[in-house]
Amino acid sequence: MDIPTFIQEFASVDEDFDSDEYDYDPEVTLESIQKSKTINFSIRANYTNWVPREAFRELVQNWRDGIIRSFQIAERDFCVLREEKASGRGTEIVYKVLRIGPSDSKEWLGYIRFTTRDGGSVGTVELTNRAAMLQPRHLDLGGTTKAGDSNQAGAHGEGLKLALLVLMRGRQNHSIRCRSGGFNWKFNFTTRGRLVCRLRRMSPQAIQKAEDQARRLSERTLLPFAAKPAGDVQFVIGETYKGRDEWGNSVRRSGVTRQEFDDWTKAALFLCENAGDGAIVSTEYGDLLTDSQLRGNIYLKGLLLVL
Repeated sequence: MDIPTFIQEFASVDEDFDSDEYDYDPEVTLESIQKSKTINFSIRANYTNWVPREAFRELVQNWRDGIIRSFQIAERDFCVLREEKASGRGTEIVYKVLRIGPSDSKEWLGYIRFTTRDGGSVGTVELTNRAAMLQPRHLDLGGTTKAGDSNQAGAHGEGLKLALLVLMRGRQNHSIRCRSGGFNWKFNFTTRGRLVCRLRRMSPQAIQKAEDQARRLSERTLLPFAAKPAGDVQFVIGETYKGRDEWGNSVRRSGVTRQEFDDWTKAALFLCENAGDGAIVSTEYGDLLTDSQLRGNIYLKGLLLVL
């Protein structure tokens, strides 16, 4: 079994993240980081009262908006297909974004994947979009590249940081990491409960190894393509390495349960799998939700606003 390169690099490292000094610099880019950088943010773990579904909604919003931006597609052409496979080894659920090209050719633009291992009841969630790059400024409160774009749901950049806080703290206790721009991004709390991000540049050998692992994984799973650490954005939630909780204590992170994942996916209309035929009726003023599981909810650009 392949051991993910990230886990090999970080599983034995119990980083202290002791600094509580706010040192975020909006001018920092991945290109300016030689080997590694730790970015401490002023935001504390108890900053927002979001629930986990709202946090996942923010990640899904960024995932979808990134795909729309990278491939210049209209919101109405954003097409998500769902597949599920269960066996004695575990469960795999994949939502994948399809674009039909010339001569009916298929192009896969991104995916969301939930998977468990070795027959267990908990697992990980991956959100991957192709041809995109995350920069440190995307974690800045108020930083955004979406303003003025009617195809994108976000108007402000604060949501990503809040999503990280909510999913890492409390009973969630999930690890979150990212790969983008040839860097590993590891999110954690400091000993005083502030958000911190550790970025480490991947060596060419590590990038090649990660690509080889991703290719082998895509050949034996439902994944539509192999993610590239230097060219794509990939968030992974729920790996069980060590981290710090919101009080700064060392903890073992928790995996994501199937029940959690099913609840999270209700945050996006295009991820609701059980809506039957006629559940959504389009009108010139918007869509009417007639399905019993959807009635009473309000969605803006497919994202849940009010329960």
